[in-house]
Amino acid sequence: MDRFARRPSDEVTRVMRHSGWRCIETDGELSDEEIALPLAEALRAGGPWGAGFPEPLFDGVFELRGRPQGAGARHLKFQVAAREGRGGFEAIAFNSIDPQRPAALPEGPGSG
Repeated sequence: MDRFARRPSDEVTRVMRHSGWRCIETDGELSDEEIALPLAEALRAGGPWGAGFPEPLFDGVFELRGRPQGAGARHLKFQVAAREGRGGFEAIAFNSIDPQRPAALPEGPGSG
């Protein structure tokens, strides 16, 4: 990479380190067809994941539906809808509750 191309990347890295931000690398957003059991099964079979071969991580924009429920001592279970009405599903946010610092559960637009 030449000096001109490196410069913006170096500046972003410097600002992120100074501000305490973390960079989370993802494999991007899944399409409607990919948010389904066949891909989940293929990913499970594609392991093992570990050092130098990280487990896939995807991102996207979703809307909470209703009120999340506790699932065990530290997890939250809730309904989410993909943006633009692309369908919905049940999700679990693992280790999202700190028993030492209880907080009110977030409410989605369909709650109440």
